[in-house]
Amino acid sequence: MRKEKGTGVENFVAMIKDIGHNEDLVALRGEVTKELPLEIYLSQHDLTVSGDGVVVNPELLEHEEDAQITLDGQLRQATLFRPNQLTVGTDVMVLFDVKQGTSYVHCRLVSLVD
Repeated sequence: MRKEKGTGVENFVAMIKDIGHNEDLVALRGEVTKELPLEIYLSQHDLTVSGDGVVVNPELLEHEEDAQITLDGQLRQATLFRPNQLTVGTDVMVLFDVKQGTSYVHCRLVSLVD
């Protein structure tokens, strides 16, 4: 495993570029400004992205997932409801493809650590 200098986000993007050979990928911090339809403000470029040019990690959206839980000593099937995580004011990491003009909403930013 190689150690790279920079922030965790910079290292993450460098890894994606290495794996995907995509030099046109830029990591940006965004803020959700509208839920439906989804709009994200990218302050570094004073730009709001929305519509078909935004691809969202489905784990960030409202969804259900099947799970197995143990209840009273018995293994049971359960359905877990996961709420929409992209509410107004939420900070997100956006991977922006410069060539294609597509914004990939990858994850929520809970805190920034160098």
